[in-house]
Amino acid sequence: MKYELEQNYIIELLKCAITNTTPSSPDERINWDVVFNYAKIHRIAPVLYFSIQKIPENYKSKIANLDQYELAYKSNLVDDANRENEISIVTKLLVNNGVDYILLKGSVTKHFYPDTSMRMMSDVDILYRNKDPKEIKNLLESNNYTQTKVTPKDAMYLSSNKLVKVEMQQSLLDDGFTDWLKYLDNIWDRCTKKTENEFIMTPEDFYIYHIVHMAKHFINGGIGLRHILDTWVINNHYNNIDRHYTNKILTKLKLYEFEKQINSLCEIWFEDSIPANKEEVDLLSEYIFANGAFGNISQQSVNEVSSGMKGKIFPSKKIMTNYYGETITKYPFTIPFYWMRLNVERLLKNPNKTRNKIKSMSNISDEQKKKTEQLFKICGLK
Repeated sequence: MKYELEQNYIIELLKCAITNTTPSSPDERINWDVVFNYAKIHRIAPVLYFSIQKIPENYKSKIANLDQYELAYKSNLVDDANRENEISIVTKLLVNNGVDYILLKGSVTKHFYPDTSMRMMSDVDILYRNKDPKEIKNLLESNNYTQTKVTPKDAMYLSSNKLVKVEMQQSLLDDGFTDWLKYLDNIWDRCTKKTENEFIMTPEDFYIYHIVHMAKHFINGGIGLRHILDTWVINNHYNNIDRHYTNKILTKLKLYEFEKQINSLCEIWFEDSIPANKEEVDLLSEYIFANGAFGNISQQSVNEVSSGMKGKIFPSKKIMTNYYGETITKYPFTIPFYWMRLNVERLLKNPNKTRNKIKSMSNISDEQKKKTEQLFKICGLK
C-alpha cells in the first residue's frame, strides 16, 4: 500500500492525541511532506499537533512544516472562539423567539475530545422547529446574517464578520434517504429538554445519527479520518450506551454491517486490536485515506459509475428527491422533466464542474470500480 509508513504513523499520532499518550520515535524513512498533505486534506493538523509536541526534540527539527501544525492549532483556537460566540448569538435569538433547537455534529462532539481545539469544524449545524424557514431567514438577516445557500433540507447563513457559517436545518437528512429519515424525523420525541428551548439527543440517537450521517458521506463521495476519529471519541464518551437498542435500530436501517466495519477499524487503529481480515481492513483504510475530510469528486464519480452511467444521467427517485425535495415524492410523474432540468443546469450553471466530472468519470479504471463495489458489499451498503 502506497505511503503505508506515513499512514500508520498518522494513526499512531491520532491515537496518542485522543488517549493522551506519547508516540513512539518516528521511523527515519517517514516522508513528512506526505504526512502534512494528509493533515491538510483531512483537516486533522490541530489534533496531530498535540502528539507531535511529544516527539523528542532532536527529531522534531526533521519534521517538514512543523510550524504549520502549531499555526493550524492556534487558528482553530480562534475559529472555535468565533464559532462559540456565534452559537451564543444565534441560540439567544432562537430562545427569544420561542424556537426549539438542537445543536448537532461538531458543536457537540468537540466536547468529547480531550481538548475542544483538536476538532476542526466547517460550520455550526442547528436543527430547529416551531418556525417557518422564511421566519428564520428574516430573524437572522435582521441580525446581520447573510443567507448564502438554500436546499430543501436547510439554509446556510454567514455571520456579519464573515468568519462563521451557520446551517439552519429543518431536517436531519435529505428527503431521498427515506428509511433513515423516517427514524430521524421523530428525533424530537426522544430528546431531553435541557432548557426552555434547547433540546439534546439521547446518547443512542446521537450515535445513530452520527452513523447515518457518516454512511451518507461514505456513499456519496467518501469519508475521512475525522469521521473515524469522531466515532471512537463518541463511543468512548458514551460508554454506557444501550447497545441493544442501537444494534436493533441500525439493523432496521440496514447500517449494522457498516457500523460494525467502522467500529472494527476504530479498535484496530486506536486500541491495537488484531484484524480478523487484513484485506478488508486495508481496503477500508485505503478508501478513507484517499478521500480527504469529506470525500472528493474522483471517488464520487467511482461510486456513481459503480451504479451505472444511466444512474448518473438519470438519477433514481431517491437521488432526485435530494436535489429537488418533496415535489418528486408527491408527483413522481414529473421525474422526466426534472431529469432534463438537472442536466441543463449542469451544463449551463456549472460548465467547469460538469467538464471535470465527465473527465473524472472517463478516467475511472476497472480496478477502482471493482474495489468500490467490493467495499460497499463488505459494509452492507450494496
